[in-house]
Amino acid sequence: MDNERNIYEDIPGRYYHSIIMTSYSFNLPYFDRQLVRRLQAKGIRSINLLVDQKQLNESADFGIGIVENAGKDYSISGIPSKGAFHPKLNFFFGENHIALTFGSGNLSMGGNGKNHEVFSGLMADTKDKSQLPLIREAWDYLKEYFGHVMGYSKTRIENDVPSNCSLMKEQVNYRKHTFQYISDKCSMAFLYNEHDN
Repeated sequence: MDNERNIYEDIPGRYYHSIIMTSYSFNLPYFDRQLVRRLQAKGIRSINLLVDQKQLNESADFGIGIVENAGKDYSISGIPSKGAFHPKLNFFFGENHIALTFGSGNLSMGGNGKNHEVFSGLMADTKDKSQLPLIREAWDYLKEYFGHVMGYSKTRIENDVPSNCSLMKEQVNYRKHTFQYISDKCSMAFLYNEHDN
């Protein structure tokens, strides 16, 4: 039985206009030719990717002459690190919706479908904001890396994308690394290393 599944197939298409993604390893031809099209088919027009700088250099060397849409349909920014930039986060932004998926898979055909990977997700909208504090904590974690992003990509991920989501304009309080109730029966914590780039 073939139960291979790409996590991006389950994202509802009508809610989100933008995505900011992170990954460690990265298959540039796969991203350029398959994943970008899949996201665009969902109505996502602003596609922004942050990846480990060393892995980006290797993927760019491999993908030279193969990619078609870099800089036009999406932006890619390398994040330098003493060790590795390793989070795999996907922030989906809509006018009144926000979602975060996270898991073990890198942005490659294997990491998005063929391998055995684990993913989870959080969602919030104007009617249900119970998961918003964890989403915002994850966002604040990622913002610490924005200093490595340059040019128009920096403006887009810091300002343009979040300013077009009403939930990013709300005041949200949370305590780092603390379990928070996301439903009556479930609590969750966002655990991560404090920055040492």
